[in-house]
Amino acid sequence: MDWDKAKDQYENKQLFDEHYLCMRLVNLSYNPQDDYKVPSDIGITIGYNGFAGPMNPIWFCVVNDEKKAVYICVRGSRDILDVYSDLKSNVIDFYGCPSHQGFVEGGRTIFDNFPWDKLEPCIRKGYSFLFTGHSLGGACAAIATIEFYQKYRDTKLKCVTFGCPGVLTPDYAQQWYPVIDSVFHVGDPIPFACNHNLFTPKSGVNFIGALAGALKESEYFPLHFLDSKAREDVSPDYQLLLPPGRYFAVGLTTTGDLKVVEYQGVDFFDGLQSFLVQSGHLIKFYISTYDRLYDEKVKGTKSSFKEHVTLPVDFTPIR
Repeated sequence: MDWDKAKDQYENKQLFDEHYLCMRLVNLSYNPQDDYKVPSDIGITIGYNGFAGPMNPIWFCVVNDEKKAVYICVRGSRDILDVYSDLKSNVIDFYGCPSHQGFVEGGRTIFDNFPWDKLEPCIRKGYSFLFTGHSLGGACAAIATIEFYQKYRDTKLKCVTFGCPGVLTPDYAQQWYPVIDSVFHVGDPIPFACNHNLFTPKSGVNFIGALAGALKESEYFPLHFLDSKAREDVSPDYQLLLPPGRYFAVGLTTTGDLKVVEYQGVDFFDGLQSFLVQSGHLIKFYISTYDRLYDEKVKGTKSSFKEHVTLPVDFTPIR
């Protein structure tokens, strides 16, 4: 990781607006209205799955004819059926890449059940497609995005995830740099601590080492997992899984004051709920952070978001 290349990206209004729209959609996924109706400025809901099942997460699909855009949002883990997908962490082949089975099956189920009779006309008219989701929803949205790309390579395609857990191996994850943005709080361990990464001695030691490092350089947690040393500590026959695409970390402020984005330090926790709340993984943290950044943008102050360049030297874009 070349930290010197980290740069502020939210000078780009279009990029910020895109991420903020996704945050609004994700918020709606946890607090749905009847038939997953959305505010008129976002669009009209044309399809949804309102009942979660094993490897079948909740999602909804919105079309905005004025902007010639389609938005697909996937809800994150909320009940035991979602957790079943999280825990189904066997590695399976996904277009030649070892990948998390539960997320792959969930993403493919979403893709297979899209309202294609309504989407095909949008594709023919050149509409853009934007996928998004938080946690489990982000992982499945990323898989559905890749599935969509395999079939419709000429379509303008983008995916924005929040707190997405590990889905793909590092090399394949980085190939999606032009298409997928993975946003996470620097104190959120979930993106780099899916149980698949922890169930071997070397992976477990690697994770604990990153926690220890975070106590010394807390603003870089969990980005420790992206450096070469972290990868070397993982057994070559046991794949490390990462969120796909390029990374945006909440908490690396331009002033160095982590409290600006309500940073929560890494600590010991009483239980899972306390762990998730304090680590900043819950969706309400991402929502409050984006609301804060939105206020900053409106007031003309500098944003507190940075992109971290993770491209390998031999990186080749997929398009």
